[in-house]
Amino acid sequence: AQLGKTPFFKKQKPTPYDEAVSLIWNLENVFYKAIGEIYNYIQHNIYNGQFPENEIVDLGFWPGGDRDGNPFVTAQTTMDVAEKMRLTLLKNYDKDFRKLKRRLTFEGLHAHIENIEYFFQYHIFENPSTISKPDKLLSELYAIREKIQQNHQSLFLDELDVFISKIRIFGFHFATLDIRQDSRVHT
Repeated sequence: AQLGKTPFFKKQKPTPYDEAVSLIWNLENVFYKAIGEIYNYIQHNIYNGQFPENEIVDLGFWPGGDRDGNPFVTAQTTMDVAEKMRLTLLKNYDKDFRKLKRRLTFEGLHAHIENIEYFFQYHIFENPSTISKPDKLLSELYAIREKIQQNHQSLFLDELDVFISKIRIFGFHFATLDIRQDSRVHT
């Protein structure tokens, strides 16, 4: 009975932002996890546990930036989509770090963990538009990694490496936003 009363098409077309948000779901729930694990596999099996310096994976994302194909995409739409991707990614990082934190209960890690928690609190909830590069976050994670290797028999190092790999791949933007514009608009 429910199926018969459920419309298959919405009465109005989604906005470009709505379309982008629905596709960001794939970044968040499929690519985020899979790419981190693939990168970690490559790191351990090809690069002998070292972090590769080159970019193995680089994602592009067109919804919200396709001004040549959709006249309803504006500069504000592009900015809103970029911000949504960034905040979605930071929330995923925060969620992953909270899981990882439950494992990292070893002596000598507490200050680094507090710094990372403050970083997420500040940049996600208090002042989300203030970061551009993950260097500070990565330096704290590398410090934790080194202490785990030296003092704690490399316990949970694989989980930490997957998290570090995600940050190295996605940075703070999740994907490169492809911006296209009809050449007649350019001056």
